[in-house]
Amino acid sequence: MKEFSTRIETIIKRDNGLRVKIIMEIRENYHGYGSRYHWCIATCEKGRRTWLPVYDDNDFKFRALPFGGQEREDYIYKKQLEVVAHMELADVAMKLWEQMKP
Repeated sequence: MKEFSTRIETIIKRDNGLRVKIIMEIRENYHGYGSRYHWCIATCEKGRRTWLPVYDDNDFKFRALPFGGQEREDYIYKKQLEVVAHMELADVAMKLWEQMKP
């Protein structure tokens, strides 16, 4: 099975000094199973160098959710949308598609 994958990283600076890194990847399967997006969002506070994910695996609310269920994915998605807007994700996705053009 062959698979094509491409990735893009974008850093957005907020007015309060917060930096938001959006890493988006698309994987295209050559056997007709379609494409799949995957994105990861991390933040870095003003004056810091460390990038931290927007959710924590040790968060009690996250750990209380069923393992491998849709609830965990929904929780992560909700936490990500607290930091970035839908339009920012769409802009990064468009940049990714433009990068893939031959």
